[in-house]
Amino acid sequence: MRGLVREQGGRIPSCETANFFSKVRAQKLAPDIVRLIEPLLVLIEGINRQLCAKYVLCLYVLCLGYVRCLGRPRGPGCRPR
Repeated sequence: MRGLVREQGGRIPSCETANFFSKVRAQKLAPDIVRLIEPLLVLIEGINRQLCAKYVLCLYVLCLGYVRCLGRPRGPGCRPR
């Protein structure tokens, strides 16, 4: 996306991944550039939300499994105490 914007004469400053969408939208980009990248922004934001939700769920499940392990001295997937 940065390449598309740069190709059109715009610039997106470097930033953390979490701030990317707000940084892009905060830029004073030409209307042609906005029309070009807006569909990509919407798509990537949706994918990002889905990945974050799945990541949080996976961490929750992993933590639950680890907490259950703590009750046993040894077991599959559990380190010895």
